[in-house]
Amino acid sequence: MKPARRSLAAAVVLAALCTACRNAPPSQTSQAIAAQQREAAYRANNRGVAQMEQDAYADAARAFREALTADAGLRLARINLAIALYHAGQLPEALQAANDARRESPDAPQPAYVLGLIARAQGQPQAAVEAFMRVLAIDPSDIGSKVNLAMIRLGQGRYREVVALCRAVLADEPYNATAAYNLALALARAGDEGGSAQAMRQFEQLRNAPPQSGQLTAAQQREAAYRANNRGVALMEQDAFADAARTFREALT
Repeated sequence: MKPARRSLAAAVVLAALCTACRNAPPSQTSQAIAAQQREAAYRANNRGVAQMEQDAYADAARAFREALTADAGLRLARINLAIALYHAGQLPEALQAANDARRESPDAPQPAYVLGLIARAQGQPQAAVEAFMRVLAIDPSDIGSKVNLAMIRLGQGRYREVVALCRAVLADEPYNATAAYNLALALARAGDEGGSAQAMRQFEQLRNAPPQSGQLTAAQQREAAYRANNRGVALMEQDAFADAARTFREALT
C-alpha cells in the first residue's frame, strides 16, 4: 500500500488533470482519459505481480482483472491473469484466460505454457504435448517445456525422446535434478543400466548438495535456487510438506 502522502499527491495530480480535461478540446480530453486509464492498468498489473511474488494468487488475479477493466488492451495483464488463476487452482477460469491470452498474444510463450500445465493437471497428455511444442516453437530454449514433455513421454514409454529432452536440459542446466531423475528412469526402462546408474548418481548429488555460501554471482544464485528447489522435491517425496514449503521459499529468495 502506498504512503498517505504519496496517495494525496496522486489525488492532487489527478484533480489537476481533470481540470485540464474540462478546458481541452475533445480529442485531447479523450487522449488524457486514455492515458489515465492505461496508467491505472499498469499500476494494477504491477500490484498483481507483487502479490504473485507473495503467493497471493487470488488477490493477484483480482488485480489483473482490475487492470483489464481499466485497459482491456493490456496484453501483459491478460497473460498474468492466466498464470495467477492457474496457481490459485482455478483451472476452468485459467483455461479461459490462457486461451484469451493466446488469441491476443500468439507470439508469447506463456499462454501456451499455462495451457500445457492445465492439460497435464486435467489428464490430457496429448493436449499438453501440443501446448508445450507450441512453446518450443516460439522459444526453443524453454527448459520448463522440455522437462514437462520429458515427463509426459516417460509415461508414454517413448524413452528415446525422454533421454534426448533430459540431456538437452542438463546441457543448459547441469543442476536440474528433475531432468537428471527422469533421465535415470528413461535409461533404466530402455535397458541402459549403466547410464541409468550414472544419471541417478547425478540426481542424488544434486538433491543433497548444499547451496554455495559467500558472494554469489548471478549464475551461482540461480544454481543455489535450483538446489533448494531440489531439496524441496526430495522432502515432498518423504511427505514432509511443511519442510518442503520452507525450502521452496528459500529457493525464491
